[in-house]
Parts: sequence; C-alpha cells; structure tokens
Amino acid sequence: MDIGKAVKAQRLKMGMTQLELAYAAKITPTAVSMWERGKAKPHYDMLTKLSEIFGVSERDLLFPQDETEKNEDSK
Repeated sequence: MDIGKAVKAQRLKMGMTQLELAYAAKITPTAVSMWERGKAKPHYDMLTKLSEIFGVSERDLLFPQDETEKNEDSK
C-alpha cells in the first residue's frame, strides 16, 4: 500500500470526506485527491500534520499494513 492509499484508508476510517480533510489540513481538496490517486505525494511537513489529524504515527502512513497483516502479526 502506498501513502495515497494509506491517507484514503485513514480518512475513510475517520468518516471524513476529502473536503473535510483538506479543511483540517489547510490545503486544497485537489491536493487530497491527487495524493489518493497517486498523482502526487504529501511533503514531509504535511505528513506530520496528517498523522496528527488521523491520530496515527508518521510511520503508519509511510509503511501501512493491511488489516490481515496486522492480525497475523498479533498471533
């Protein structure tokens, strides 16, 4: 999973729209859309802001695990 998919997964997990995430991060909805489609990647400082918004570590956004991988790791 790449960072765009991780952003989308976290956004959906929080029940946020792209517009709501853009507002919270003080960026344009177009930027969020481009990340999620893999057309662009957030800068490092934005990664920090996204991790704060989602309540996850930067590492979780950079190196996300699928739920199946998480479940296997906990066995």
